[in-house]
Amino acid sequence: MNEIERIKDAIATYRSRRASLGGIARAQRLTAEQRKDIAKKAAKASAKVRSEKSKKKRTMSLGQ
Repeated sequence: MNEIERIKDAIATYRSRRASLGGIARAQRLTAEQRKDIAKKAAKASAKVRSEKSKKKRTMSLGQ
């Protein structure tokens, strides 16, 4: 492993640990019910985007 690869690996490890800290802090701050509500809201938003994308794709294919 050369020097650049070691540096990239160290940066990736740092970023991973840093992101993990955010998850830990979030878990401590929010109740299970709050996390559940946030997850439901995110899932609904994601489903809406997928649905709109699908409708647009179908409309585009019918127009050709």
